[in-house]
Amino acid sequence: MMNKENEAWIAFDLLEEEEVGDRLDRVLADRFEDLSRSKIAQAIKRGAVLVNGESVKPSSPVAYGDHVDLDRVFFVKEEIKPEAMDLDLIYEDEDLLVVNKKAGLIVHPSDRVRSGTLVNGLLYLREKEGLTLSNVNGEERPGIVHRLDAQTSGLIIVAKNNSAHRILAQAFQDREVKKTYLALVEGDWPVEDFRVDLPIGRNPANPKKMAVVEGGKEAISTFSCLAHQPKASLLKVEIKTGRTHQIRVHLAHCHHPVVGDGVYGFRKQKIRTSHQMLHAWKVAFSHPRTGQWVSFEADPDPEFQQVLDKLGFPEAWKGSQCLNE
Repeated sequence: MMNKENEAWIAFDLLEEEEVGDRLDRVLADRFEDLSRSKIAQAIKRGAVLVNGESVKPSSPVAYGDHVDLDRVFFVKEEIKPEAMDLDLIYEDEDLLVVNKKAGLIVHPSDRVRSGTLVNGLLYLREKEGLTLSNVNGEERPGIVHRLDAQTSGLIIVAKNNSAHRILAQAFQDREVKKTYLALVEGDWPVEDFRVDLPIGRNPANPKKMAVVEGGKEAISTFSCLAHQPKASLLKVEIKTGRTHQIRVHLAHCHHPVVGDGVYGFRKQKIRTSHQMLHAWKVAFSHPRTGQWVSFEADPDPEFQQVLDKLGFPEAWKGSQCLNE
């Protein structure tokens, strides 16, 4: 077993809903994309990975709140540097930030991507403006409580201290955070309201993708039509769970993929866009310090709005009734 006292170690807590219950080697393979699961399994077996201070097996399922220590000899990576960035900060107090993320902005670094992420921008604010950030999720993800896909725009909560981070992460885990999205989908959505309760897991044919699979993790999405026509439909989406690519996978399974989705969408896109038309529109939760229910909202970005205008849905997202155009 490695001598933890004599080595520099990376440390973080497992506070992300989508990781809970998964194999340790798979969770680490997702976090360290350039390392194969077999290499990570070797590191685990050699004691270079400790969970709650103990050696474990590669197949050990992770639990919410597990503390993980990694030996840098196996997991060393290039330093993440602060970068000046035009971040849309829509709210800030002593415990949290709410950021309206632009489509195309990756939330946190990976082994392949070390710059140009939201984290790089947050580190710049920490360096230049004294912004504090939680560190329970490790030095790779300071302040990051939850994620959005790179091509999804919209609201992200950032924790400024560890207490707020743990409370917010627990709220996500307990499904106490209300998340509402706007999704423009291919084709004419057939019903006004529709609930999808189908499990999501790794696609057996392509482990880099997710799919509706038997034995996957519970995933619940509710879709409400705001406007529709033969070419495309605008949906309000509420999710009860937070699985990887959940909305995109459920909509693709329903044969109405998100417009502009290059992974789960149709090969031939009928509507040309620079990013997928999925927007984290609203978020509401109990404030980690006061317990007061707070809510935030961000309008769709200009390109999303331009596409809606062309379809004849200029302000459909502001209403609650399904408009048949």
